[in-house]
Amino acid sequence: MKVIDSVYINDGGGYIMLEYFISQAKAQGLHFFYLIDIRLKSKIEKLGLQTQDYLILNNSEISRLKFYLFNQRKISSVLTFGNVPPQIRLRCSVYTIFHNILIINNKNLPFKWQMMYFFKNSYIRLLSKNTDYWIIQSKETQNELLNKNWANPNKFIIAPFWKTSQTNHETPQKRQDLSFIYPCSPVEHKNIKRLIMAWESAFRKNQNIKLYITLTSSWFTENRILFEEMNVYPLGPLENAELIKWYQKCEFVIFPSYCESFGLPLIEGIENGCKIIASDLPFTHSIIEPFMVFNPYVTESIEEAILLVATKNQHNNFGKNIIRIENKISQILSMI
Repeated sequence: MKVIDSVYINDGGGYIMLEYFISQAKAQGLHFFYLIDIRLKSKIEKLGLQTQDYLILNNSEISRLKFYLFNQRKISSVLTFGNVPPQIRLRCSVYTIFHNILIINNKNLPFKWQMMYFFKNSYIRLLSKNTDYWIIQSKETQNELLNKNWANPNKFIIAPFWKTSQTNHETPQKRQDLSFIYPCSPVEHKNIKRLIMAWESAFRKNQNIKLYITLTSSWFTENRILFEEMNVYPLGPLENAELIKWYQKCEFVIFPSYCESFGLPLIEGIENGCKIIASDLPFTHSIIEPFMVFNPYVTESIEEAILLVATKNQHNNFGKNIIRIENKISQILSMI
């Protein structure tokens, strides 16, 4: 039995990765047994899994431990999606996908989040002996893990994979001039409040710019931000298909996050014809060559980048806006 352990995966980039993995496995005629987080129970049909192909588990270590104890002799290989290796050493190859860099890099987060990640970090390290390899998305993630003495270099496999989302060229959409989109969730490291401060200042100087952001209007109300007065449009959380449509409507992706394991919107934006304006940090440069960068810790730097790209006659002086990495989904499927 080849096990895909996706407990703790229920939304965001992790869910998109899981959905893509399942679709590619089916396309190649590969059979796996999936451990599905109970919070995905309503999405089983969408994932296209048959009853005999999965087991729904509570998102807890007790549920996982029981499964591995009762089935350890049947298991021939394991791939875990949720950063956490099995709790016992299995007599087979075990691969763990590490895709949450905040577990080791969280110094800019509030203290309570730092403490939560400290305990999570300690627990995963305790279980690290139970995985043979860590699958990571970029060289930058590997460097950070090595700096933290996470594992030996020969235990890392750099194998990024993502759901390709290229524009349908048969029905091209007209892009809105000077339109920016930021696909994000309302968490600290996404740097939203600093972006809004920069945007407010930039809007006073150029009132033709427009920002679409995947937050609810209630987030702005709770933070006492008058978004209507500066061409900011809350889209709310979007399914991937809807998000792709918005990429194709907008001219720029702006990405001021200061901590990412991968940065999927950077890839998706380029695939859908957007120019990328992003944080001048290693995670950005490890996967793309952006159109323009800024210092995400300095409000004035973000503002300057917005105003510069809004000046059309300056565009020949900017970056190539290209993807630097390859999709390794076939390599991962062949390993398991």
